[in-house]
Amino acid sequence: MLELMAKYNEVPVYSIQLEVDRPRKITMVVTENKNNPSSSFILINPNIGSGVACIFFTAKDVLISNEAESLGPKEPLKGETDA
Repeated sequence: MLELMAKYNEVPVYSIQLEVDRPRKITMVVTENKNNPSSSFILINPNIGSGVACIFFTAKDVLISNEAESLGPKEPLKGETDA
């Protein structure tokens, strides 16, 4: 992360924690710099060693938002049960 900031001025803009069947959550971070443009996708798994990070995708572009609005919560129809 520090190298991305130092070399490309990429900063974390999105992150998500993923629930796994392990003691600690896995984190995915997206960094980007719209002025380069450049972005990287980083997966961090703290369950391996001392928080192993892996950059699994780097691009000469940035994420583009489609400005979609979230829909309301979805509820099961009457009589449906969870499978």
